[in-house]
Amino acid sequence: MAAGDFRPISGRLSVAMFTTGTAINEGELVEIESNLAIKADAAIDANSFLGVCASTIDGAGQVAVYYDGIFEGTAGSAMDFGLGDLVYAGASGEVLDTGTSGDFPIGRVVGTNPASAGTVQFSLISCLTSHPGEAKA
Repeated sequence: MAAGDFRPISGRLSVAMFTTGTAINEGELVEIESNLAIKADAAIDANSFLGVCASTIDGAGQVAVYYDGIFEGTAGSAMDFGLGDLVYAGASGEVLDTGTSGDFPIGRVVGTNPASAGTVQFSLISCLTSHPGEAKA
């Protein structure tokens, strides 16, 4: 993901240890592991606990991660969202889409630009195992 994929509108921060040694950019969707290590994660599954990186980190160290809040992202081409719709990270992880079979949602729409490929505001679903958004059939 490129820097700034998801811009925070409001949210709560936590400090997490980053241990993989690869760069993670501000605004990038990350998985928070049980030992509080984080990793950039394009593969979101039922056991993922998600966050959005609050700043860029070039290697190992500590970085703040949003684990809750309202974020803004870009809807994929020809994607029209309504209030309350579930959103999914697209295959590139940089845009929001309506998901395909087996995908897990990353949030629920709380504001949207009515134009296709517009701006979408969504409430992050951090813990994907305890919410109503099961894998898309």
